Amino acid sequence: MHNYLPTKRKPHADFAGYVCERRNPYSGGHTIVLDCKRAAAEGTPLLKDYKAEGGRYQVLCNEHSCVIQCIALADARGCMKDPTSFCLECRALAGEA
Repeated sequence: MHNYLPTKRKPHADFAGYVCERRNPYSGGHTIVLDCKRAAAEGTPLLKDYKAEGGRYQVLCNEHSCVIQCIALADARGCMKDPTSFCLECRALAGEA
């Protein structure tokens, strides 16, 4: 269990299962990767059954409350770097929709 404290650069570091985050270039918010298995071990499960929901890692566009599940951390990091891959509002802000 870790006890990360939020900072100006990483304001969501105290979220359950926090792995990493990055500033969202489209919304001005952040895109956050959370580990559902770690969150459950910390006593704050994000989902009832993350395996049935689609994967261990959850990627959150905090500005638009859009979430996607990923099986592998590498996939989650890819989604974090490009929120237009799962967030329709970010896609619209980017001029793609």
